[in-house]
Amino acid sequence: MAAETVKLKDRNSGNQVWLTVRDGVVVGCMGSDPKRYVGLTIEMAKHHARHGGDVKKVLSKYEKSRLATLELRPQVLPEFLPLFDHCVNLAADAHRRGSAARAGLDLLHARRLLRHGSR
Repeated sequence: MAAETVKLKDRNSGNQVWLTVRDGVVVGCMGSDPKRYVGLTIEMAKHHARHGGDVKKVLSKYEKSRLATLELRPQVLPEFLPLFDHCVNLAADAHRRGSAARAGLDLLHARRLLRHGSR
């Protein structure tokens, strides 16, 4: 999927920040410390640009689990990648709808694909 660029005003520095977003997650940052934004969802990045604060302390349990699951993607066999991506997308949809338990289960199912064989 193609990446998109989002321009925000960073409250802490007062400067403009350009974020590169892929699949709803910030993958690149220009104009600020990349550690502040890379790995966050675009919604969280916008919140922290507007309101300031320490970004890494505010990650929810779901966000940490989602990032850990996405880090496992390179280990998934190619034939299971579409199913892995589908499970991660289902988790994101469930989280948006407010179903934390369903989101957690969908991420668990994505991680279980590694049991069927990994690289």
